Amino acid sequence: MVMSILLPVLFSVILSLLFLHEMDAVRNAEWKMFVILKDMDETKAYRIFTLLHLPLYAALLCMLFFCLSNRCVLCRGHIFDRAYRAAPDV
Repeated sequence: MVMSILLPVLFSVILSLLFLHEMDAVRNAEWKMFVILKDMDETKAYRIFTLLHLPLYAALLCMLFFCLSNRCVLCRGHIFDRAYRAAPDV
């Protein structure tokens, strides 16, 4: 019972921390680490770096919503089903 409540909360916190980390990367101009972006104009590099995060966020959110609802073509919910079955009920 406790695990069925704790697991989604923990997942949400971890996903939020990932998004927060990526937002901080934009704030700290971490695109300067990439070979292609470091020599570009600051504004252009910022825009490209930010736009590259759009498919990343979209993929993560689609996997989250579609896999949890068993409508995902790739995993049909099996990834999350195994995680819930493996978690012992306390």
